[in-house]
Amino acid sequence: MDDSEQNVFPLSDVSPDDTRMELGCGTTKMVLMYLEDAYGNDVVDEIVTSTRMNREYIGTTRNWISLDYYCRFLKRAIEVTGDPQVPFLSGTYSVKQGCFGAMPTLMARLGTVASTYSLHPKLVHLFNRVAVWEHESTGRCSCILTARYPNHEQDRNNCLAMQGGLVALPELHGCPQATVKHAQCACNGHDSCVYEISWIEKPAQVRALLGALIGLGIGLALGAPAGSDTWTIAPVLASGLVGYLCGRLFDYSTRLRQSYRYNERQAASLEASTREAE
Repeated sequence: MDDSEQNVFPLSDVSPDDTRMELGCGTTKMVLMYLEDAYGNDVVDEIVTSTRMNREYIGTTRNWISLDYYCRFLKRAIEVTGDPQVPFLSGTYSVKQGCFGAMPTLMARLGTVASTYSLHPKLVHLFNRVAVWEHESTGRCSCILTARYPNHEQDRNNCLAMQGGLVALPELHGCPQATVKHAQCACNGHDSCVYEISWIEKPAQVRALLGALIGLGIGLALGAPAGSDTWTIAPVLASGLVGYLCGRLFDYSTRLRQSYRYNERQAASLEASTREAE
């Protein structure tokens, strides 16, 4: 028997209480994927085995676990790695292929980040049977999501993992991660967790198209005295291209500044949430 076989906790010895149908194992799969990338298989085996769980079981998304086991799993991952941000960082892996089946692909094809957030409460029951989610739109690039736990107690590490998932959703549309402000936490005696979310949509390319039109106009104006011979078309097109590229550069420089500000806010929000969890 090799070392890998010795580290496998038998599925037959797993407590039935740990496999109650409360959370889909996509939640544990994203944690496993993050831990594998960040710390390697040996650390993952140590964490899973010490929680008396079978790694293959919690790595199969069609399986289920209890909320209690999930919280113990996250707590143990923090203890072994020494990093209190493991739940949050693991949550950002929720949009990676293999965690939640075809759901991320479905959301990505819906068109916008806003529509993805609005659908989140309607689809989350497919892998989460302990929380009741609600959505409220507050602007073109912002919304509020709330999560209530009618029959369970919220856990701070579970809350951090959910924040990581919410932050990562815009990546499905090729956008930067969102900013999530944890305005209220059920761990502090409130009736729900409240997440205020804002994000940046893809540049609309309005300035790029405007720049192209201005460039074409300038090119036509400069080329008009020379008539409409073929050799005058190239400078006109070149002028339009230069205008388009200038507009695109302006669009992306604006987006870069927005992303920098969002990253600063997200870092501050994550630091505050992590301090609460400690």
